[in-house]
Amino acid sequence: MPADAPTLCARSAPLVMTREDAGVLVVTLQCESLSGFTADEVASICLGYAEPEMGGHTRQAVSLGLVREVNCAGLRALVQVSEALSAAGGRLIVFGAPQEVRAVVRRTGLSGRLVLAQQGAKEAIRLARNEPGRFRFMPGFGRSNAA
Repeated sequence: MPADAPTLCARSAPLVMTREDAGVLVVTLQCESLSGFTADEVASICLGYAEPEMGGHTRQAVSLGLVREVNCAGLRALVQVSEALSAAGGRLIVFGAPQEVRAVVRRTGLSGRLVLAQQGAKEAIRLARNEPGRFRFMPGFGRSNAA
């Protein structure tokens, strides 16, 4: 499946929209809740795009801009994708996360395992590419040894 295409699951509308920008696969979630089956499906989609036959997209930026709720299954799915992409030499950057999600990531200690961009898609793409720039990690928002 090419980038720039909707990915359907057992829904009438696409679960995610994808596009490629500067070598980074940008995945925009089209749901309000990242939990349960939806979380597993999103992880499967992201990991699938990392496979060589699907383009080998190991640098990904996931937008949570429409997501209002993320439970432990959603956090687990994001960590799973992040760790798998890192093991393959890539990177996952999450952007557009609601304040509540950022707070949970900080409180649970997951900020060492998930990188949350604060400035939006442009920053997320730069971070996924490991490019230097004007963007900096804030305590509790990214890996302490990153960028």
